[in-house]
Amino acid sequence: MGAKLELRIPPPIVTLLVMLLMYLISRYTMRYYLPYGLDIILAIIIAGGAIALAMNAVIAFKKEQTTVNPLQPESTSTLVTRGIFRYSRNPMYLSLAFLLIAWMLWLSAPLSIVGVVIFVCYMTQFQIKPEERALFELFGQQFSDYCQHTRRWI
Repeated sequence: MGAKLELRIPPPIVTLLVMLLMYLISRYTMRYYLPYGLDIILAIIIAGGAIALAMNAVIAFKKEQTTVNPLQPESTSTLVTRGIFRYSRNPMYLSLAFLLIAWMLWLSAPLSIVGVVIFVCYMTQFQIKPEERALFELFGQQFSDYCQHTRRWI
């Protein structure tokens, strides 16, 4: 298989590293608290949505009996395009980005949004684009058609 991932760091590890970066940013920048604890309430709601989104994606993969392992896109047996995958080609990575947004809110540190931007750029370059090359090799025109109708993120 010609398409290999540029870096083989599991996305949850990337997410944890970015969370640490965001925490460090929050320690050295101004914090902004929303009234009535809305930052915490929003953080919990967004985190819950992120978890639901990820679970929905995993269930869709399991229904199609294909791999959920992001480090082995070449072992994908089925192109999943139904359910949540009609709206996003990468709902699991999207859920991690939402989790980081929730973390930013929890930290009450607006400048930590930098971590979310870094995560999205990093994942796009080093995880998603290589996965897309592997899926194109596996599914050809079917994958190209899917890409034409479904956004990479949202």
